[in-house]
Amino acid sequence: MKKLLGITLLNLLISGKLLADHCAHDLDKTLTWKNDNKAIQWEIKNKTKNEIVITRLGLWASDNKTVMKVSEREHYIKPFGIKTVKVWFDDINLDVRGSFFSACRYGKPSKTSSKKYKLKGKSWSQKMLDNIRGN
Repeated sequence: MKKLLGITLLNLLISGKLLADHCAHDLDKTLTWKNDNKAIQWEIKNKTKNEIVITRLGLWASDNKTVMKVSEREHYIKPFGIKTVKVWFDDINLDVRGSFFSACRYGKPSKTSSKKYKLKGKSWSQKMLDNIRGN
């Protein structure tokens, strides 16, 4: 019984430490309405030497359970850096809005695989037309 109590207490201490180290504590966020209240401009300041990536910015509905809009584009904030991000809300009903939310993590932005598209050559008819024109 004592072991179980000790393990439970240790788990609570570790989880409390993890919650205290969350990157949201290392950021100062200021929200400003822009463009006739159709967009929110987030000014996010990194107060630490850690690299931070904003992974989501969004808006809850008035019940603060339903997501009305979310932007999942990653925004990198260098150590002691400032990032300004604008999120548009012109296509949703703001009369039923709740609070704004954000999510972050430590590290660098994810590397996205960019596909390199091979441009197709000219079609047979385009080649013939070029021959006729003398190109």
